[in-house]
Amino acid sequence: MAIAKHSRSKRPLAFRQEEIFSFNPKIGVARRLQSRTMARGRRKVDNIADQLKFPHAASGLREDSNRPIGIRDNAQDIYHKAVNKGLLRGRTMEEVAAASVYLASRQARRPRHVDDVARASGVNRKRLNKVQKDIGKHLDIKAPAPFPSQLVPAIATKLKLSHRNNNMARLLLSRAKYENILNASKPAGVAAAAVWLTSADVKPRPTQGQVAKAAGVNKSTISVNAKELRKVQ
Repeated sequence: MAIAKHSRSKRPLAFRQEEIFSFNPKIGVARRLQSRTMARGRRKVDNIADQLKFPHAASGLREDSNRPIGIRDNAQDIYHKAVNKGLLRGRTMEEVAAASVYLASRQARRPRHVDDVARASGVNRKRLNKVQKDIGKHLDIKAPAPFPSQLVPAIATKLKLSHRNNNMARLLLSRAKYENILNASKPAGVAAAAVWLTSADVKPRPTQGQVAKAAGVNKSTISVNAKELRKVQ
């Protein structure tokens, strides 16, 4: 007499997430820790963005990659990708959050100087510079160099120059067609040179050293670029 074989119901290979957690509690703990890390990191990104006065989406401004409103969301996205890529290892949450904000502002061509981001986040400047380069390389982030005219307002504000001086510096840069005349120069150095040249009527006039400090460049950089800009002043 043939013995009847008991048929066993086949369980689907695809398990629900909560079932996996019940089979392996360590996975559940790791996921919860990652979720908390993400949430804390997002808050830190928001805090840095607040310090730098990037607006919230609720402000009603148009969502656009070339407007400051897009920087906050993009920074959150960069932070999320960095954590998923394991780039938090060996770096603090503050460093990754600050680097995310810095890279997002550069992508939107609304760059903030690394000193400003470091100050807003409490992260060491040199460390921030290294972390943002590492994250940018690992995530293949293309951050275009800013136009010198975009850096003028921040430099002028630090030096407490008038709106008129700000406009004069930007007009000089426009006239210079810097992309041809100063092709090999760094944008911050070009902007600093324009600010210094157009501040001749300010009493007392800021020194090259003061302008260099405000722009985060060397005095020699201002001298070199000023020589070129004088050709069209």
